[in-house]
Amino acid sequence: MNRPFTADSLWTYENGVLKNKLNIKDSMELDLKEKEIVNKKLPNIKLNSFKMEDFLHLHNLLFNELYDFAGKLRDENIVMDGIMLCKAGVVELCLTDLFNTLKDIEINSIDGLCEFLAYYYSEFSVIAPFRDGNEVVIRKFLEDFVKKFGYDFSFEKINNEKLKEAVIYSFYHDTSKLISVFKNYMK
Repeated sequence: MNRPFTADSLWTYENGVLKNKLNIKDSMELDLKEKEIVNKKLPNIKLNSFKMEDFLHLHNLLFNELYDFAGKLRDENIVMDGIMLCKAGVVELCLTDLFNTLKDIEINSIDGLCEFLAYYYSEFSVIAPFRDGNEVVIRKFLEDFVKKFGYDFSFEKINNEKLKEAVIYSFYHDTSKLISVFKNYMK
């Protein structure tokens, strides 16, 4: 699993593995345990409310068995795939602004759905509100959000490499490649 990196992190052991409640110090073992725990919980979670506190609560539900930072906004800067993500000091402000725009969303077409997903997936990804576990929380949150508009959407069938490439492109340019990835999935 590709995890965010930060130098001198308060949340990692000296070897770079995330500090965890099970005291697992091997990254592969931690990845397996995390997948096991999250995959067991994820199917049983259904979001009905889509406020920032629901987003934080979702992270807590999925990761509270493993991490002390579960459900808390990150407090350190992180780099992912060589990209510096949103500075820790403005994560809450950026996330609050994003949730303020989310409350007025209307989705009434496949094109609208693809544009919505591209914009919000990109924004949530660059904010990266949590020290770890962002991707699974963002995906679950967006999947459940679009269900309220009658769309049954899942990230599972989307090519992860193409999605990752499109997200990185969106950080620097625009969301057109992400829209294309989502439209290709919808066909």
